Amino acid sequence: MHGVSRAGGSSGLVVAPAAPDRRSLQPGGTTQKGEAVAILRIVSRGMDRKTYDAMRERLHLDREHPLGLIMHGVTEKDGVVQVAQIWDSAEYAKRFDEDLLAPIIEDVGAPREAQVTVYELEDLITP
Repeated sequence: MHGVSRAGGSSGLVVAPAAPDRRSLQPGGTTQKGEAVAILRIVSRGMDRKTYDAMRERLHLDREHPLGLIMHGVTEKDGVVQVAQIWDSAEYAKRFDEDLLAPIIEDVGAPREAQVTVYELEDLITP
């Protein structure tokens, strides 16, 4: 597991070291038994861009990476924002949701309930 540290004056956990721990992977990014190496989550809270931007401003994901987060991206369709994330594990994603995201959701008035689709990735290549 990665170490956890709090950035000075920060509200969030950050990764140390920044790169995910891939020691258990075989060449090509898979495990010996073909098990999931990470998860992909697609999250939709039915929120608009303004609400997402307010959350993003508080999270600082561009410079304070939550423990276990490999990738974060966003798209907007018909005025509704969806987030795609790749995590080292479901446990890291759950910890992020509970420890960092929940208070911000409350602060900005975003919907608490979300439609979350999770895919286990058996192969992950990060150039």
